[in-house]
Amino acid sequence: MPSAAAQTMFTGHLVGLSVRIEGWQEIVGKLERIQPAIINAVATAGAGVWMDLTYYPPQQQGMTYERTGRLGRGWQKNFRAITTFHVWNDVWYAPDVQGAADQKWIHATTGWQTEEGALEKYDVLAMIQEEIDKALGA
Repeated sequence: MPSAAAQTMFTGHLVGLSVRIEGWQEIVGKLERIQPAIINAVATAGAGVWMDLTYYPPQQQGMTYERTGRLGRGWQKNFRAITTFHVWNDVWYAPDVQGAADQKWIHATTGWQTEEGALEKYDVLAMIQEEIDKALGA
């Protein structure tokens, strides 16, 4: 476990203190194991949300519209830094079908997942903690 060692210095009219952290290599080693763990958890959650949003529920009997797959192909993902993932869809009708704020009732009743609903399936903080515990052998 890291510790701090202090040494007082007296030189002429100068009074000072030198602090040295011993065992810091252990901390750096743990940090090096934690970063990939966080990345893995965030990437896993982000990919899961993306996969859930690209899923098409079964077409309802009696519906006559043609499915093109455009909405599913419109979902994009991007992972930035260690702790950020973005999932978005710029197909013009995506908010009406899968947007939590704008989803039309017909799409909610026929099984279309919203972006907020997809994210709720993943406890990202618990996933991160689990990955950190595995990385540190806890």
